Amino acid sequence: MPQLEAMHLVETGRIRIGAQVPIERGPNKGKPRPALISEFRLTSNSREALEAVAERYGGTVQAWTVRPEWKTLVRAPQHRWEVYTESDTLEILIEASMLMTRNFERWRGAACILRCNGKQIVKDATGHLVGRDCICPSDPQERKALAAKKPPEACEQVSRIQVLLAGIRGGQWRLDTHGFNADAETRALTALLRACQAEHMLIPAQMRLEQRTDVQASPDPKSADEDAYKIETRHYACVVIEPCYATDELLLARAQDRVLLPPGMQASPALLAAAATATADLYGDPLAWAQTTEGIAQMSTLEREIRANGGEVESWYAWAEKHFKKPRATFTVAEIEQLHYAVQAAAELRRGKGGAATHADGGETETPEAGASREPGDEGPDASNVQEPELPLT
Repeated sequence: MPQLEAMHLVETGRIRIGAQVPIERGPNKGKPRPALISEFRLTSNSREALEAVAERYGGTVQAWTVRPEWKTLVRAPQHRWEVYTESDTLEILIEASMLMTRNFERWRGAACILRCNGKQIVKDATGHLVGRDCICPSDPQERKALAAKKPPEACEQVSRIQVLLAGIRGGQWRLDTHGFNADAETRALTALLRACQAEHMLIPAQMRLEQRTDVQASPDPKSADEDAYKIETRHYACVVIEPCYATDELLLARAQDRVLLPPGMQASPALLAAAATATADLYGDPLAWAQTTEGIAQMSTLEREIRANGGEVESWYAWAEKHFKKPRATFTVAEIEQLHYAVQAAAELRRGKGGAATHADGGETETPEAGASREPGDEGPDASNVQEPELPLT
């Protein structure tokens, strides 16, 4: 993509699941080592953003500093401020098309000297290898072992997850992970959202720091018996992202082209009223009967009846929008009933006077007479109002 066309949200800060702690014993006592933490740690140059995080998830905002004796052993802080939250769960908003990127990278100090996408090299410190095939071993275990050497002799997998924090002003927050499970599960979630045709929707979700245990059997290098093995138990933390909605709810939301709000937000009448006012021009009235489950089911039945009588659904909707002077998303129950009656009346006009309208279920019923009793305000399209505008008979 040309550089002029590239775009991305500003990065407000990082979400982290580790920190540097001192080694407690041995010849390296006092030196720094990376350690996993049980609650999320966030860093940013915006103290205001972290204050909002602390108010929501606990913790105290403090300056991100490095011990004087560690300055030559660890990287300098990337941000000015940090907060150790008291929560292993964050409320987030995700978009599948921008949720995660994965690369294989080789670093020297604070600089990336080589990056590939698993097939081709996309960045090289010398500039001579860009576009060539990846030079690292294809076997994941071999590549991982070489990447762990000092200095690294192969690229390490880096998955970068980008999310928005619900209720926190600012841009996106990024979490970097080298874990296999977080990468595989997030890619599977992206595929699921694409299958739901929801890859470009902002979806409320939760990010959790889940503590897991894995028991594996592997060859025992200390035994002379080639069939000997050892059992190892591994405890680790995994970043998990889960939408706040079931899969069928995501499918329904996409079918209706409506905005998904976090479940807690939907319970507020004041918020719903504000959202209705703000989005009415784009999506119609979200509280209209046509947008409810019952309304969608009734309109689906209406569309089947239109097709059963040889009509075109879009032509009928266009006629109804012109007749009622409003978008179809805001039709009321009375207006849907009037449209239903007009479809039946047009079917009779096509078949001749006294004919029967065909229903979507294959049955037949006599069309109500023009003077039949109706509820107040529910005037069916009689001879005086069904012809203006002209009915879409085909």
